Amino acid sequence: MVAIISLCKHRLHEEEFVKPVVEIARKVADIEITRVSEDVDNRKIRKRHKGAIVCGTALKDFDYLQKDFSWLLDFEFVLGICAGYQVLARLFSANISRIERIGVHEVICKRENPLFEGRFRAYFLHELALSIKDVLDVFEVLAVCENEVAAFKVKSKEFYGVSFHPEVLSPEIIEKFVELSSERS
Repeated sequence: MVAIISLCKHRLHEEEFVKPVVEIARKVADIEITRVSEDVDNRKIRKRHKGAIVCGTALKDFDYLQKDFSWLLDFEFVLGICAGYQVLARLFSANISRIERIGVHEVICKRENPLFEGRFRAYFLHELALSIKDVLDVFEVLAVCENEVAAFKVKSKEFYGVSFHPEVLSPEIIEKFVELSSERS
């Protein structure tokens, strides 16, 4: 079972940023949705799930940046999508730069990984991301889009961050992550 974590301040935004992830993940495994906006007992979530997907949120919704996400460290597998990528970057003390990218752009894979390969087009919708020049040693850069780290892996964990929205054009990335976290569970 995989936890799907919503960072959305408003439930209406979940229709765009969480529901598509849920529909994709549900094809591969059982899921449970939790909302950071509510008071949830994160210890209970961690006990029931080895893997979590931290979803994106609306362009101007930055409330999640004020929250403590240290509880994510207890998961064995995490995929951070857009805002979830930013949460993971901050969790490991990275500086997030103002890099606005909206629309479909080419992503170039730089390192072999279990989620994707080669070049592909992805949908971006963000104002904050990791700049290639600011990458910390704690991360492996998996893919880039111009001056931006489009995907990373935390070297010491099975934590992946993607600055784009795979639920839009690359659902297989979500499916592969869910399979990865299920087969090693």
